[in-house]
Amino acid sequence: MKFGNFETKNHIFMAPVKTALATPKTGFITDEQIAYYERKAKGGVGTIILEPIAVLPSGKEHPKQTMLNTDEHITGLKKLTNVLHKHETKLIVHLNHAGKLQTQKHQVKFYHHHQSNALLQVKFQKNYQNMK
Repeated sequence: MKFGNFETKNHIFMAPVKTALATPKTGFITDEQIAYYERKAKGGVGTIILEPIAVLPSGKEHPKQTMLNTDEHITGLKKLTNVLHKHETKLIVHLNHAGKLQTQKHQVKFYHHHQSNALLQVKFQKNYQNMK
């Protein structure tokens, strides 16, 4: 099955599922996590959309969320990719920042694209249980 330059062995895609199997706090991919995804590949999944991968520690949804914010995180992701490729399964990475749902209280500053000099501050709630 082909989508532009992307080719997969079949039409079976696995949607992202939060496994909470990464190392606590540091978010490194674990052998248990690799085994979980390998079982899916062995079962015939053609493409796996990986669970949400936090791009910043301040943007994690939960303490055991997989991260990709340092070069050290690439090693586990590469190992997972190699395991899945043995089964001809493709991997799509779902990069993520939890925004208001993040686990830590942070103040984030960002530039508003329509007003070049306007600096906005957004205070995020500690967790989404307080959201309505």
